Amino acid sequence: MWGCEMGANEHGVVIGNEAVWTVEADLDDYDEPALLGMDLVRLGLERGGTAREALDVVTTLLETYGQGRACAENDPSFTYHNSFLIADPTPQAFVLETAGRHWVAEHITKGTRNISNGLTIRTKFDLHSAGLHEYAQERKLWNGKGALDWAATFSEGGAAALTGASPHSRQSRGCALLQPQSVRGEVFERNHNNNKPWITAERMMDILKDHKGGICMHGPGFETTASMVSELHTTDSSNNSQSKTRHWMTGRSLPCQSPFLEQSIHASSDAN
Repeated sequence: MWGCEMGANEHGVVIGNEAVWTVEADLDDYDEPALLGMDLVRLGLERGGTAREALDVVTTLLETYGQGRACAENDPSFTYHNSFLIADPTPQAFVLETAGRHWVAEHITKGTRNISNGLTIRTKFDLHSAGLHEYAQERKLWNGKGALDWAATFSEGGAAALTGASPHSRQSRGCALLQPQSVRGEVFERNHNNNKPWITAERMMDILKDHKGGICMHGPGFETTASMVSELHTTDSSNNSQSKTRHWMTGRSLPCQSPFLEQSIHASSDAN
């Protein structure tokens, strides 16, 4: 595989990728080359110095070259589209969700946010692809009345697919585990006893080991590929934030049984 499902660069930009199933996947032309979500992660990290720059790289490539096609070496018919978490130390963070060559992005300014294998953005998005609303009407996916509900419009199976399915139970479970630190809408809810943030690298590692709702996919069928936790620090006056940013990765499946090992991310002179 040329790309990656998650990663970081020397600027402290981090990107994670999830497969999503949309009505646009049925329109994929398997005779035409296109980009995988993993390709887009790598390209965003190679070319983006900030989260917004990485988002712009990914969306420009998406609109230009498309995505999907065969997404598994042993099953050419297996295809999907992609969603992304993109963040940097400034701090900036976005959820980017895609369907075909169209996309929407939510700018995360407070609280917590997580994604799984389904579309999660509804009517409140901050950025979107050109012509999105017109396209949804042309495809007869939306009647043009009221606000466009992205997830209900473009999810495979429509609005009915947004409840009960395993991707959304995983997303809901993750959201529940993140709730304690979202009190009063603060990014870091302080523990009144020791004034430490609720969200820590150790806490995130524990969440990734959770089996309820399938966050740690462990057993028959699909399994978690690998896990990564990053701690991003706000840029200070000395512009030395990258030295304080930390990353931990398992490099293996089953986070419930794997150690998270700290990794250093540096610029490379060889991008091949």
